[in-house]
Amino acid sequence: MKLPEKERAAYDKYLLHLMSIASRNHTIEIETKEIIKKAHEEKEIEFILEMTKEGLSVSMIAKIAKKTEEEIQQLVDSQAFRP
Repeated sequence: MKLPEKERAAYDKYLLHLMSIASRNHTIEIETKEIIKKAHEEKEIEFILEMTKEGLSVSMIAKIAKKTEEEIQQLVDSQAFRP
């Protein structure tokens, strides 16, 4: 595309602005996905701990949560000392 120098400078500035917006939007999208993932994990932990409080066995919780018994036991053990 052949543009006069003045128009080329304005066009390049416009393109840089669009790239900046796209970059910012991409960063926001990535951060949002991370926040959603963390919230989901926290909700899952809450659910598992609640099942533990209700007296379900580690093996039953593992089956329901589709995790290994070791993962459930580690989670329960790690949360046991938190207020």
